[in-house]
Amino acid sequence: MSLKCVIAVCLLANLALGVRYDYHSSQPVSRSLLTYYESVNATNTCTFEVAPCDPNEWRRLDGSCNNLKQPAKGTYFVPMIRLLESHYHNGNEPRKAVNGEDLPLPRKVRTSLLKVGKSSHPELSQQVPGFAAYVLMDIASIHDIEKMLLEKTDCCEPEHMNDPECTPNIIPEDDPVHRFSGIRCMNLTRPQTYQDFKCTKEKVPSLIIRATPTFDSSPVYNQFNDGYKARTYEGGLLITEEENGKLFPPTGPRGLCLLNQAPKETRCYQNHLNSVLPIHIFTLWFYRNHNSIAKELAKVNPHWDDETLYQTARDINIACQQQIFFYEWLTSVMGHDNLVKAGVISKDKGFRDVYDENSYPVMTLEYNHALRWFHTMLEDNSHLYDKDGNKVGEMPLLEMLFRSGWLPHGKNEEYVANGFIRQPCHNADHSIDHDIGERGLPIVQQALDLATSDLHKNRLFGLAPYIDYVKLFSNITVKDFDDLSPLIDEEHIYKLKLVYKDVRDIDLMAGMWSEKHMEGGHISKTLGDITIDALLRAIKGDRHWYERGNRPHCFTKAQMKEVRKATLALLVCNNGEGVTHVTKHGFYNVGPKNPLVPCSEIPQIKFSAWKEKCNKS
Repeated sequence: MSLKCVIAVCLLANLALGVRYDYHSSQPVSRSLLTYYESVNATNTCTFEVAPCDPNEWRRLDGSCNNLKQPAKGTYFVPMIRLLESHYHNGNEPRKAVNGEDLPLPRKVRTSLLKVGKSSHPELSQQVPGFAAYVLMDIASIHDIEKMLLEKTDCCEPEHMNDPECTPNIIPEDDPVHRFSGIRCMNLTRPQTYQDFKCTKEKVPSLIIRATPTFDSSPVYNQFNDGYKARTYEGGLLITEEENGKLFPPTGPRGLCLLNQAPKETRCYQNHLNSVLPIHIFTLWFYRNHNSIAKELAKVNPHWDDETLYQTARDINIACQQQIFFYEWLTSVMGHDNLVKAGVISKDKGFRDVYDENSYPVMTLEYNHALRWFHTMLEDNSHLYDKDGNKVGEMPLLEMLFRSGWLPHGKNEEYVANGFIRQPCHNADHSIDHDIGERGLPIVQQALDLATSDLHKNRLFGLAPYIDYVKLFSNITVKDFDDLSPLIDEEHIYKLKLVYKDVRDIDLMAGMWSEKHMEGGHISKTLGDITIDALLRAIKGDRHWYERGNRPHCFTKAQMKEVRKATLALLVCNNGEGVTHVTKHGFYNVGPKNPLVPCSEIPQIKFSAWKEKCNKS
């Protein structure tokens, strides 16, 4: 073999091996840095290998090669960016008040700003906060929640309160609920950071997110970034297991189902989240949807191999999720005209391309946190209905946490699916349901306040004060509480004055809880601004965005027309157990303008648009 051939073989071998990148910086790892990681046993945690990019390949599971110039940007486990500089005390502790004192206790702020009680939304269904939870899991993770509820449950014990992993929520003596209960603490752990894993020497905490920053159906395809293990490698299908006549993702020993009631409830997913009911059910529906798509593609293209069927079905399934999220869910909570004006959605049904090759997939820390505002729209009980529309009971959501084994039994899935369709969500009227703010989790802790934890995490994340975001998005300089009047009504400005000594102390989440709704929408103004900013970044930085007419394996005009038919109603009809009737506008309540209709009236996607001529030569 000639010397030139030897050199060429060596080069090809090196390319095939890929390049090792640093998770935190998304840059190739230097020899000196790799030596350091090896010395602290962090090589596998802090670095990863990216195989050579092919400009024409499908979207990768781990998000790499989305940006061809920066292949490691947009991958699983890479840091988020901040809209504003971090605000910490002493570098990495929650910020202090302007006067140097501690900020008011998160529990005190929550009970002062959000009342507890039932309040049904006049327009929106329970599927609104449910889908929000699913979408959050597409760009975020629940490892911190798992740690708090399952691994580090002793932060309220005196000997552990100063544990560096702990940061419990202290309950004030005059708490409106617990003044007589004797409960003075709610368990909470610190968010995990790259510093914890020795992946950076920077002092400012950089929070870990175990997900890709793109809307790519991570809960279905790549929840744990360990190579997809649920493929059959036949017909493009995902593995399913039958239980009581229904199909589910495979169960396995890695699954975590704390509240399964043995011995009857045994299903616990091996490769997917076993978490709260809404995330569980939407993951299940999109999982089944993949197989439904793959089977239809195989009918019109019997010559396609497994890989082509799988990748095409995955691409369509992701596009369906994106279509439902952007054109149906977002419009229900933010208003169609607002989103068109901002450029988040298109007013026509054709292609659009706002991709910037100098950009890259990224998610902001503020958006990741702000989505937790939807806890204020969550009903604490899931109403259960049969397929004929008869209410058969209720199921507390907290009793469904880490309990995937409950859904397959009897008609439970039928009851949940039909309940989601018929149940209004909680009205976002500065209140929360009782279980969201007060009820403990069986086995784990006596009291749990999701909203208080959300506010506490606001500080642990080092987010800037609320008024800085008002300046950023609304261009309003806030010097005193009365300057908030364009965004917050007089009653809630008064409540803020009672709990915060200085307007500069107000936390971002507290400000969003207090705000008026954006014009034409059902969420706070600043939450809407943060959302628009994040989604424009998402579209701009995603080379595989489904609306692009020149992306790898892009849709044809006929195919794009079919993808536009993707709706929540279609997803539920095709994949929900025991569903015969739905509303055409699934995120809105049943009513005269949005009646229940037979599933036969919901337009189906015609997969004949993907029919390809078979080359028999």
